[in-house]
Amino acid sequence: VSTPSELLDDYEEGTWTPHVNGSTTTYTGSNYGRYQKVGNTVHCQFAIGIDAVGNGSVSKLYGFPFNSANLGTVQTGHCSYFANLTTSVTFIALYIENDTNTCLFISRDGSASGTCVNAPSVFENSTIIYGSITYRTD
Repeated sequence: VSTPSELLDDYEEGTWTPHVNGSTTTYTGSNYGRYQKVGNTVHCQFAIGIDAVGNGSVSKLYGFPFNSANLGTVQTGHCSYFANLTTSVTFIALYIENDTNTCLFISRDGSASGTCVNAPSVFENSTIIYGSITYRTD
C-alpha cells in the first residue's frame, strides 16, 4: 500500500432491515440496522421492536447486508439489551450461519441449571432486542 486512499478501497456503510422469520410478524417503528464493511469484514448493529409475533419461527434474524463467508468456524455476536421475552434468560447471543445472511439466536435460560438453547423461541408481542455482530464475508 503506497497511499492512504488505497487502505480503504473496499469501504462501505449503510442501513439494512433486520427481521425475524414470522410471516405475519409486525414491528414497531424501531426496526433498523446499520453496517460498515471494510474489506471482507462487516460490522452490523440492529434494533428490533416486535409489535405482534406472527406465524412461523422467530428463532432466526434475517436481512444482513452481505452473506457470511464459509469459514468452518463460529462467527458470533451479542445482544446488549432485550426486554419482554416469553421466558427468563441470562443472555442472548448470535451465531451467523455460513454462506447466508441469517443468524440463529442462542440463549441460556434463567434456571439453576442454565441450559443453553440454540434457536430459542423467547420472543413475543412487545419484545425489544438490540445487538451487534462482526463477521467475515467473501
